[in-house]
Amino acid sequence: MPCDGARPDGVECLVRTTTWGRLRRLGLPAIIELTPRTGPKRYATLTALGPRTATLQFGDRTFTAPLDEIDLFWNGATITLWKPPSAGVVSIGP
Repeated sequence: MPCDGARPDGVECLVRTTTWGRLRRLGLPAIIELTPRTGPKRYATLTALGPRTATLQFGDRTFTAPLDEIDLFWNGATITLWKPPSAGVVSIGP
């Protein structure tokens, strides 16, 4: 599993199926799983998300494509990494 290994500096990992809207609200880089019609699954880092396009990084290569084209290969599978607040930080309540 992608989140099974040790994570340095208290970084947390979340594997989930989501939507473009939820990724946009999260506002964090994410790794998305792409499944081509033929060949193995590929993973890309989502580095920017516009209203109708996404910028994906595959190693040293960066591509910007329309969301509806990416949707042909993406079923919503994502991995997101983030660093939670330090101990003692209180969440804001209602």
